[in-house]
Amino acid sequence: MTQANTVVAHLGADYFSEPYAVHARLRAQHPVAQVIMPGGTPAWLITGYAEARAALDRLREEARANERQPPFPIRGFDRDSDAVAAARANVRAAGLERAVSVAEADATRPLPLGDLHQGLLVTNPPYGDRLAQGGQTHERRQRDQRRVAEVGGQ
Repeated sequence: MTQANTVVAHLGADYFSEPYAVHARLRAQHPVAQVIMPGGTPAWLITGYAEARAALDRLREEARANERQPPFPIRGFDRDSDAVAAARANVRAAGLERAVSVAEADATRPLPLGDLHQGLLVTNPPYGDRLAQGGQTHERRQRDQRRVAEVGGQ
């Protein structure tokens, strides 16, 4: 990547009225420049295509080098098959198939946790009338706490 300009460019009010002209000038002089934006905010401005690609490639490489596998499997459940399909598509798109699994299951019944003995429980419970119907909220919470304790070995 081209070395950044060691001289800080102070961008004036013309930057907002004619940004393309300012970008063209900077691209010709220094495709990677440290600038002070109108209003005083410091920034790096990358105006060259090759330099922008190189910067993004470097950031991607650094991010991949810092990727970590979670300390335990991540399992997601939903009783809605469309939600499960959408979640699975998101897992695939993120490249997390080895770390994340999603299955159709109803959280009001024992979940198929397999050999999972530790982890983090994240829920998105139904809010409103469904949870409080028949005065079952307290009993349901106690039952759920027992389930979590059983899975956690407590």
